[in-house]
Amino acid sequence: MAYTDFIAAIDLGSSHMVGMVGTKGPAGTLSIIAYEVENSDTCIRRGCVYNIKDAAGKIVRLIRKLENKLGGSRIGKVYIGVGGQSLRSINHAVSRVLGSGTVTEEVLKELDQECRQYRPDMLDVLDEMGGRLYLLGSKPGVAEEAGRRILEQHPNIVLCGVHDGYFQDSDPVAHEVAQAQPDLLFVCLGAPKQEKWITRFGLLTGAKLAIGLGGALDVFAGNVERAPEQWQKLGMEWAYRLVKEPKRIGRMAKLPLVLVKAAGRRASGRGKQRVL
Repeated sequence: MAYTDFIAAIDLGSSHMVGMVGTKGPAGTLSIIAYEVENSDTCIRRGCVYNIKDAAGKIVRLIRKLENKLGGSRIGKVYIGVGGQSLRSINHAVSRVLGSGTVTEEVLKELDQECRQYRPDMLDVLDEMGGRLYLLGSKPGVAEEAGRRILEQHPNIVLCGVHDGYFQDSDPVAHEVAQAQPDLLFVCLGAPKQEKWITRFGLLTGAKLAIGLGGALDVFAGNVERAPEQWQKLGMEWAYRLVKEPKRIGRMAKLPLVLVKAAGRRASGRGKQRVL
């Protein structure tokens, strides 16, 4: 059976998937013809799809239900979005007042463009998924205070562990991090030590993302003032810190060389991870 001009929109909620099907008129307006619902609590949690195969199967069933309501006609286009407690529906809500009461192609393009320009903070993402965070680095007590403040702003994050940066043997520290099973690992040992540590032990920790953040724990803990917003938007916080603390220039100058050496070791096969 040939495809038609029917358009379906499916919202992936944390308890239900809701699908609607309609047609677009000559003026670009949308007319809703039918809708269907499919349970999604086995594949979506807090706006995050954790069982892709199950979710895909339910989406296909939902489309088939909608096509049945169309008398067997096929749907030509399907648009899918994640709703419920997703980042863009809560932290970045975009509203429009429609004077005519109709949704035109122009309005849809404007909304799409605005949402695509949104870039959430990594801690906002972790908070939405209820993920696990490990803080490594800085002086004793700083990581604990940083974690406390982070949880005040992101209560759904699980702080699965902290460790200061004053250690001689990295193996037991890496093992401790691996035992905590973090989704996100902040390694704040200063450059180039943190980059070396991540290169050597990052994969062994099991963290989905390990990132070197220099003196960020002091910022999170309130011991150091963060760079002004304009510096943040330009990705130049490191330069602001350098202006404030000129003594850091020696360490910063070494970082490009460390990255080149790390890439060379991996290319030659000499940068293999050791087993804990």
